[in-house]
Amino acid sequence: VGKITYGSLAKKVGRGASEGRLLSRPLKIVGEVALANALPALNVVVVNQNTGLPGKGVVLTAGETPESELGRVLEQDWFAISVPSVDELREIYEREVR
Repeated sequence: VGKITYGSLAKKVGRGASEGRLLSRPLKIVGEVALANALPALNVVVVNQNTGLPGKGVVLTAGETPESELGRVLEQDWFAISVPSVDELREIYEREVR
C-alpha cells in the first residue's frame, strides 16, 4: 500500500516501463524538495518491482529507513502542502542533483 514501481510510474508519465530506471534524477529532486520543506521524502514511494524497495540513491530524512520514511509519507496531509515553484526546483537541481 502506498508504493508504485519505477516501471509503473514511467508508464503513468507516458514512457515505457523499461524507462523507469531514468526516473532516479527527477525522484532525487522530489526527495530533496521535500526535505528542504521539512517534509518526509516523497520519493520513497517509488520502488523496485523485485525488491519492493527504493533504489540506492533514494533520499531519506536523516535517521529514517525506507520503511519508516514511507510511514511518514503516508501520514502526511499532502493536500495541505503548496506546490514548489520552478525556481525552487531549479535551485535544488543545481545544488543537489547536478
